[in-house]
Amino acid sequence: MTSRPLLPLAAMFLASCAVTGNPREGGLFGWSESMAQGRVADRRAQIADADAQLARAQRQGEIENGRLQSVTREESVAARRRDRAHEEIRIREAAIRANAAQLEAESPTPATASRAHRLRVAVDSVARDSRLSKPERVREMRRLELEIDAARADLHR
Repeated sequence: MTSRPLLPLAAMFLASCAVTGNPREGGLFGWSESMAQGRVADRRAQIADADAQLARAQRQGEIENGRLQSVTREESVAARRRDRAHEEIRIREAAIRANAAQLEAESPTPATASRAHRLRVAVDSVARDSRLSKPERVREMRRLELEIDAARADLHR
């Protein structure tokens, strides 16, 4: 008989418990299988969304890495071209200096030797002038080269 007064108390207790899908909440009688499956589905959806975000970030990283590699290759090619151009300029300047020295050595008169010496000094001066840009230096060397060629042509007439 003592169990009967407890029965309404137990019924009130069970009625006051909220039904939940979280095993940490609701106790033994307040737990719902369908709510738990809903929670699992929500978590799986969150994981799938996080996986999709990660995959997008990885693809974007691969794209950026590809762009970086492309830029690096382009910079490397440009550096090699620049180095070749500088080497060609250096070789050309050395040839112009040699032509000026040869003109000076071949000059039969003091006047032609003086002209050749002036041209050789001008070539050396242009080659050492750090204020000139590369294009200006190339242009000036080309002008001097034409003068040296003209002086050599005058010698052989």
